[in-house]
Amino acid sequence: MLTAVANVHAQPPVSTLPCELEIVVNDIVATHCPTHMLAIYANNNASQKRKVTLFPTHQLVLAAHCNHLPPFPASHPDATNPTVQVPVVPLCLPSPETFSILQSYLYTKRVDALLAMLLPAPPSTLSDTNVPLPDMIKRLTHHLAASGNMPLLARHAMIINGVWRNACALGVYDDKLWNSIEVAWEAVVGAMSMGCA
Repeated sequence: MLTAVANVHAQPPVSTLPCELEIVVNDIVATHCPTHMLAIYANNNASQKRKVTLFPTHQLVLAAHCNHLPPFPASHPDATNPTVQVPVVPLCLPSPETFSILQSYLYTKRVDALLAMLLPAPPSTLSDTNVPLPDMIKRLTHHLAASGNMPLLARHAMIINGVWRNACALGVYDDKLWNSIEVAWEAVVGAMSMGCA
């Protein structure tokens, strides 16, 4: 399903957000055609022009993981046509720029892929499930601190925070997600503290 979402081609709106968007249906999209198009934006100053980012999605995936979703309009796209109209769902999130990381995790449930996006350079030992969590965080902290790249660590701290804020806003309940966010946050902040010492 994530492959179908990644292969959606839609014409983004120029000025106003329509109620529906047309997407092109190719062979990959036809296998699991998205049901909706999320129009994600941040809650900024009303005097500024609002930036909207479009994310094709399947309502079922979001509904299975998110408790704080707005109502989605009915959608039954016929993927046998060369193009389909899917409803647009406006969604205000605290960190639109990190939504793709959360969406990818919700589709795949791959903790390794999530940590690879949250951390600047996760070590290969991270996949060792026999290591107790405190020891894993300690190893990861030392590994990240050795890079000495404070701007990179700060950028990843912002990414982790953005994914966390989006997951809170959407009401995502997934222990592996929250554990991964905790591991990444403690390691990155710990590495930054070691770099400042």
